[in-house]
Amino acid sequence: MSKIIKIKETELLSVIQKLLSEQVVQGKGSDPYEYKKEGDKYYTRRKGSTPWILTKDKVADAISSKIFKTSDSSQKNTTSVQNTTIDYPFKNSTEGNRFREWVNDTYPQYAKSISLDRKGSHTNSYILKAWDKYGKEYSSKKDTKGKISVMSGINPEYLQQVDWKRLSTNDSTNNVCRADTIECAQFLNNWDDRISSVGNAWTAYRNDKTMGPTVYSSFKGLDQPTVKNVISLWQDINKNGGGKQNGPYLSKVKNIVDKLVPKMGSYPNLKPGDYVGIFYPDSTHHEEAFYQGGEAWFVDGKPGKNIQNGNGWGMNTHIGIVAAVKDGIPLVFHNISGNVISDPASKLRIAWVKRPS
Repeated sequence: MSKIIKIKETELLSVIQKLLSEQVVQGKGSDPYEYKKEGDKYYTRRKGSTPWILTKDKVADAISSKIFKTSDSSQKNTTSVQNTTIDYPFKNSTEGNRFREWVNDTYPQYAKSISLDRKGSHTNSYILKAWDKYGKEYSSKKDTKGKISVMSGINPEYLQQVDWKRLSTNDSTNNVCRADTIECAQFLNNWDDRISSVGNAWTAYRNDKTMGPTVYSSFKGLDQPTVKNVISLWQDINKNGGGKQNGPYLSKVKNIVDKLVPKMGSYPNLKPGDYVGIFYPDSTHHEEAFYQGGEAWFVDGKPGKNIQNGNGWGMNTHIGIVAAVKDGIPLVFHNISGNVISDPASKLRIAWVKRPS
């Protein structure tokens, strides 16, 4: 059985560059010389002799064009192969690296699956493969520079308080408007005129009727070891009288949810008006949220079919809303103890997304 060896892009490029740097070409016909290319330098020697002689100026140019068939056009952003011209989407490595960074930040699993590094060639097969898949989306986001799309249905009292130009797409913006509450879910009730009530942060996940369907969830498709762990933990909390703020199972719950929710920098496709469940590590409500969120998944303390099949409940302690998309970056408004914060989605750990119809 043959072995499949996985090699990183940087390692493969190193091998290719080494091979290319040692090209040796024999002179044709009566030409008594042979020629070697190393990087951008050209060497020659008489066939059968040992030392290579470094060529310069016109001699090097002649060897480059006549022996190795290279020309100034090879330095341009197109490559001709058998009379077919390939137009690359990037003019230089700077543009290519920006796209590489975007793919790694937006679709980290895909970038890992094709071994796309954050920096590298702007013309090789790795970046072109990623461009074929996500180039259109990337281009559309570039075209959003200087534009902002604000969600509909904002309570007019709050809408006039927000200075949209002040909102950062790179970092947190504090006190973007009045909260009128210290609760994150109650702030959404105050802010959003489209709904009557979201419930609380840890029961909102099952509130499809008011908030719309779940379009993304890190609590679906759980593997069986995780299913067993969350069932066992919920039942332990149940035997102890139910979930409590700062309860004895807080750390265990936090550890499980921490493994399920993607890290900062990775987030799903978001639109203005989307509700997002957020994993907030510093919360004191992890046990309480886990237990109350899961109550509908159990009957008389026994797990129902949903959780047995790997479809969990909302285990998050915090909730926010995509108030706007600015320069192509989703901005999530969320309330922490009376401070309404605008955060770019990449700075939050988003556990699920619900989208009103």
